[in-house]
Amino acid sequence: GHLVKPFYGFYVIVTPEHKKAVAPPPILILDKMIKHLGLPYYLGLLSAAKYYEATHQSLMETQVITTKALQIKKIGKHRIRFIVNKFTEKIPTQDLKTPQGPVKMSTPEATVFDLIRYHKRAAGFSHVATVLKEMVNSIDTKKLNRIADIYNDTPLAQRVGYLLETQLSGLSLGALNKWLKNKECTLVRLSGKRSGQELDRNKKWHIIRDIDVE
Repeated sequence: GHLVKPFYGFYVIVTPEHKKAVAPPPILILDKMIKHLGLPYYLGLLSAAKYYEATHQSLMETQVITTKALQIKKIGKHRIRFIVNKFTEKIPTQDLKTPQGPVKMSTPEATVFDLIRYHKRAAGFSHVATVLKEMVNSIDTKKLNRIADIYNDTPLAQRVGYLLETQLSGLSLGALNKWLKNKECTLVRLSGKRSGQELDRNKKWHIIRDIDVE
């Protein structure tokens, strides 16, 4: 009961303060564990957002972005979900300081793109909108273009611009809008589905709103 083995060949000492949870919090072992697997990674989505002022969002798992599909890992009473992103190594990160050393975490702007890209992993667009409102003071809109360049996904950039503009106030999104003007934008459904009720259209971001975001 003094050791846990999340992966073959990787052992973690369970110190007395973590005995009740049967293992230490994933954030304390994440960097060493993923490096043991030889994979690039970053802490992302809701797990990153909580460090950018989205503090009241409850999350029962640690969300980690990497390049390999891995099963959900349960370590004691904790759970780690791995989400595949082939651009993992290109996404800008910053270090989150922990007692066991730094952990790579997506920047606020990269977190915005990922929350919208993987919205199903973040409890849907309405929940994402709530998280974005809490993160608003951490977002530097001038840095959104860098993430747009990495993903080079026009519909994703359209959804990012639309949700930021309609759900938040006071943000200057001219740079992202200019980035889109150099692309061939077509009308895309906010939900990503091919059909459904059309509620209205946004000409600026070329978005068909087919779901309510509350």
